[in-house]
Amino acid sequence: MSTLQRQEVGDPGVSIGIVASSLRLDRRDSELRNLAAPENEDCALSLNVRETTELGRA
Repeated sequence: MSTLQRQEVGDPGVSIGIVASSLRLDRRDSELRNLAAPENEDCALSLNVRETTELGRA
């Protein structure tokens, strides 16, 4: 399977450099800032909700 195919299916083994290069080639490099933004990360959001809920119980 090629790197592009692996990237398209969301393989976490594809390096961030490859992802950045792909976005730049597609003229979507402004999307890089969203890549690691916590507000776009489901896991980070669930942790934040959990922490907030725990603070309310304290």
